[in-house]
Amino acid sequence: MKTLEILKSIGDFFPYCLTIVDMKKEGRPCIYTNKKFLENTDYNPAEAIDKNLSYLQGPLTSQSTILFMREAFDKKEACIQDVINYKKDGTPFLNRLLMVPIIDGDNFFYLGFQNDITTLKGLHYKEESLKSIDDSEIRHMIFNPLTQLMELLSLKLTSLSEGDKKEDFSEITQELFDRIICYALDVEEISNFSGFDPLYEETKEALFA
Repeated sequence: MKTLEILKSIGDFFPYCLTIVDMKKEGRPCIYTNKKFLENTDYNPAEAIDKNLSYLQGPLTSQSTILFMREAFDKKEACIQDVINYKKDGTPFLNRLLMVPIIDGDNFFYLGFQNDITTLKGLHYKEESLKSIDDSEIRHMIFNPLTQLMELLSLKLTSLSEGDKKEDFSEITQELFDRIICYALDVEEISNFSGFDPLYEETKEALFA
């Protein structure tokens, strides 16, 4: 699937954690993590890949957040929520999680954008901060513009020389995903989420000016 291949090719340039879960495989395993996720959780690829991401849960993980995610998965909806997760050494952290479904024929995946907000909010969160986006809004607000953004990044990456890729591309993606965090992961109410459409033209100008 083109979108997934693009994400995998540029995922390690993301300044935030990214995971991809295959919802069609038994146990809903994680089939991809970027380096930032591994660095943040201290897991290695062998421990993280082909496993259900429930290994991030622990004693402080609220059952309501688990049920909320399951309901979103069953409805194939995008969701944003705060959840207490755990690193490999048992350290808890507050994770602002954006889950986005990608459905293509018989294929069904979830992209997980994760942001450790423990330094900002501690381990405290409100149950009412759980949010979802109904199915009719997913493609318009998230999937289509996000796919376009990924294609822009992939196109820019292929145009850079090997020597320029790491420094230049890292700076570009840092700026872009800072904006994505601002647009989506920092909102307190989903009604304030305007989608990723405004980012496309801004990113295109920044990448190819």
